[in-house]
Amino acid sequence: MPAPLIVAQITDTHLFADPTQELYGIQTAQSLQAVLVYVQQLNPQPDLLLLTGDLSQDMSPKSYQQLSNYLAPFSFPIYWLPGNHDNPNIMQQIFNQGEIASSQSFSRENWHFLLLDLLHESRRVCQFKIENPSNQIQAQTKTFSAVTVAP
Repeated sequence: MPAPLIVAQITDTHLFADPTQELYGIQTAQSLQAVLVYVQQLNPQPDLLLLTGDLSQDMSPKSYQQLSNYLAPFSFPIYWLPGNHDNPNIMQQIFNQGEIASSQSFSRENWHFLLLDLLHESRRVCQFKIENPSNQIQAQTKTFSAVTVAP
């Protein structure tokens, strides 16, 4: 039996250009750093990290650069998906300079990951519609015989 795949997920970090700025009374940069210390202490380490949505609160290049700097010590693959508070173009520009992958479809072990951004380009309304989900998933996965999709 293969070893289990360990996936860590961090979401809604809501970082600001100013790392001392607060959201609902919490310094988001400080909160993220505490989470990352915890992740560094995990044994065994995760096989990959998913950053899922609202990584920045102010959509500033500096907030994404800080996130990239915070994640630099990690040696496992890191993938990202924007949220409604994010600017995907800035994210792509900043994260491409480091080791944070922009792949929205990738495989690890016997798993295939499909990261879906359900927001319309206006970043305010969901415009996502799948006419035949099984055909689209099969097209994305190509060589995989079974895919589990959770709501």
